[in-house]
Amino acid sequence: MKPLSFRALCLVVLAGICVSRDAFSASQAETEEVARLIALLLSSGRVVLAENQALINDAEKGDKGFTAAVFEAQVVEEFKKRSGGTDLRQLDAAKIPDKGKSLLNALLAAGKEVIDGKQPVINEKFLGYKNVTPATWGTWTSQKFSQRNHVFLKQTALDYRNPNNAPDEFETRILRKFAAPDYPREGEQVLSEVTNGGQTLRLMFPLYHKKDCLVCHGTPKGEIDISGYRKEGHHEGEAAGAISVAIPLSE
Repeated sequence: MKPLSFRALCLVVLAGICVSRDAFSASQAETEEVARLIALLLSSGRVVLAENQALINDAEKGDKGFTAAVFEAQVVEEFKKRSGGTDLRQLDAAKIPDKGKSLLNALLAAGKEVIDGKQPVINEKFLGYKNVTPATWGTWTSQKFSQRNHVFLKQTALDYRNPNNAPDEFETRILRKFAAPDYPREGEQVLSEVTNGGQTLRLMFPLYHKKDCLVCHGTPKGEIDISGYRKEGHHEGEAAGAISVAIPLSE
């Protein structure tokens, strides 16, 4: 067999590099989409918790009927609406990266476990505030999910309450961008970067204060809220933090 000329060998090597780069780009794009969907699902669960706060904290009612199955049904609909039609109950047929399907199932399962485990306190009569809120549910669910999967998931904010939610250097930088007055508030304006020497994709999903959030996080600043924390003095539309996701690119 005639040996390749130097020019031909260079072309072969360059072609290999191009293929590798294309494959890496495709892998990065898929991983980013998986990270976005994970954050969107956690955000959807938070929305469902917010919509059910009055029911959960009803001191005059015992059995609230807010079971894990009821929670799941509402989350499925919220996620379907916000994801453009992806049905969590039919993920096998969904047009999303394969590695995202098992992770979404795992995250939904973790969220249901939290609600199931909190049934005694949710259904406790004569007790108002139950400490089953969008933030606490998100923290407990993120911890369960992260412990079982090769994905790091957490909620974070610049003015965090839970020390476990303190932002790292990367998260702090992105949170400041989200907090800027000119950063778009419409839609899921996520930001992502490849870090750790190209080994990890990190994505931040912004959260903004809605009217219901201000019961605990609004004004007057410094006043003790229903949970025992001091209000931060936020207003509707201001940055509330973010959902942070980190996924290895090699898997």
